[in-house]
Amino acid sequence: MTEAVDEEFAALEAAEPARRFESDDESEEKDIEPYDPDDEDDSTILVDVIKPQIHEFSGKILFAPFESEPDVDGMRPYFAIVSAFEPDLEAEVDVDDTTWAIDHGPEDDDEYKKSTIRYWDGAIATREQDSGENFLEYQIPVFDTSDPKRNRRINFQFRPSLPNAEHSETGERIQSLPETLPEGVRVEIQASNVEPDEIVDILQALAGEIGVNSQYFDRDAVHPWSRTLGMGVYVRCQRDVVNEQVIGPGGIFDRLSQFERQREGRGELKWDNQDAFGKRHAVALDPTQLNHLYREHSVGKLLKSYLTKNPCEAGNTSTATDHPKIEVQYNREYTPFGDHLPWFDEHADDAEGEAVQKFGYETLQRRLEEYLLNALEWAEMPRTSGHPVFVSDDHFDAEQRLSQAAADAMDFVPDPVEDVVDAERDTVTREIVEKQPTDGEKDVLEAAADGGAFETLQELAEDADVSSSTASRCVRKFERLFSKFSGIQVADDIVRERLQELLGALDDRLDQLHRGMDRLASGSTTVDEDSALGQWVQRWGVKISESGYRHSDQLQLAIAGGNLTQRELLEVLRAGYNAADLTEQIDVGRFASAEVSYYDRDGERVDVGDVVGVNQGGRTRLLGKLEVDALH
Repeated sequence: MTEAVDEEFAALEAAEPARRFESDDESEEKDIEPYDPDDEDDSTILVDVIKPQIHEFSGKILFAPFESEPDVDGMRPYFAIVSAFEPDLEAEVDVDDTTWAIDHGPEDDDEYKKSTIRYWDGAIATREQDSGENFLEYQIPVFDTSDPKRNRRINFQFRPSLPNAEHSETGERIQSLPETLPEGVRVEIQASNVEPDEIVDILQALAGEIGVNSQYFDRDAVHPWSRTLGMGVYVRCQRDVVNEQVIGPGGIFDRLSQFERQREGRGELKWDNQDAFGKRHAVALDPTQLNHLYREHSVGKLLKSYLTKNPCEAGNTSTATDHPKIEVQYNREYTPFGDHLPWFDEHADDAEGEAVQKFGYETLQRRLEEYLLNALEWAEMPRTSGHPVFVSDDHFDAEQRLSQAAADAMDFVPDPVEDVVDAERDTVTREIVEKQPTDGEKDVLEAAADGGAFETLQELAEDADVSSSTASRCVRKFERLFSKFSGIQVADDIVRERLQELLGALDDRLDQLHRGMDRLASGSTTVDEDSALGQWVQRWGVKISESGYRHSDQLQLAIAGGNLTQRELLEVLRAGYNAADLTEQIDVGRFASAEVSYYDRDGERVDVGDVVGVNQGGRTRLLGKLEVDALH
């Protein structure tokens, strides 16, 4: 039954549709000062979180106030609209200090492109007791009279609701409508720049003004089968900042798409620079892809940056609409299942089946705002209301902030791309350190890191110039570094780059390494390069030398095997300590008390502290921090 309802009354959509209005992005001209990050006070602290503006919102509400009264004609609300409707119907209502008027279009605009009041023949056949062959459907749009462009508006479309509905032409039951659909009226809603919480109140006020009982459209009369179909929230930001940090090379759109493209799930990056750079860029991700970033997502989301229909050239920005919107939309195309949302959160308990989400528009709006604000943070942009990077327009107020309760309820997270990049780098390091590839396996890893996708193991083996058994053994041994999709290839660019860093730094420097290993020997014994310690030294390109301090026999270990995080360094040192312990006649104590340095991600040599040592409990210290398990 609910599956049929969730078909969105497809049969009715076949009737002449009302033209969907488009909210033009032409706002009142305002002079905008360019944002200069050098003007910021370094002491600025994020306290007040900017409130995103609701943009487009759509849904379908089923009102069935007489469902529990079988002796009353449940279609009274629909027939009340029929009786009140006239093509020249006029009405104005005041709701929360805003005046709303029925839209007939401006008198002096013959090419007005937004929806106006109208009616048309519907597809549902009338009942035996009703006159005519089919029910009519009605459209009554209203707009905020303080908005001269009429972009703050709601379009109400009224359709009948009844059980066992039949098609007016074929006489067959409309399969997309459940047999037990209650009698009442369905109201399709398309709104722009209007908070969803206000919509039912405005509908009630309009009904009362045109002579319809407003109680028909009371919140308590909203049926649990009502649905939220679409929503978007946005902020408007300085164009040069967006071009660089959001949609430019290395910006958050670029990083999100590169990060996700080789992971499970579905996503898409689109761009349009035809009329001007940044006309429209968008990244769509399904729930599986979004879950790689933070918390559990259950609906797809579209993150986009776009300019007005006729954008000016960059550098000529002078008014609000010369700057782009950054918007997040609920995306049904990228919601593979559960793409129907209840109207209210409270109706989630009545939702049945996988097709219906367990939350309504209230939670959806909060989650869209949360994703948008997190994306700003990941793009290294501010989230503080009143910040000069934000540009007010006719609807978005750059000074308005979220309520403290709303901000506290959100899950603000650091850039997850960076966190996952670090975690994946650590995984590669740990795999190489702990599993110690043979020379043949090293050739396979280098081939995989330098190449693309190989259709077969034999292709990979030939490229690495090893046997197919060696290639097979390497892929099984280091399975965490390989992708499960699209042939045989490393998991993603992060793994690829890390492997290239690690493997590329293991060039032979045997003379230098021999001298370094000899300094670790307890006597005059030369350390064999094939020993456990010798292999470790070669693997990580470790240079071993005496300390330059007088009266000190401390050794210095310089690790040139890659750009190491502190966690990776500890993994390498643990492996080195274990290798030294396994190598005969090595003074493990001298190794454990050595001073260690390594090269950071920019290739700069970084000292990690005066002492990296093992105490009696087999623990180590770094930079005076608390003891951490590293060398045992």
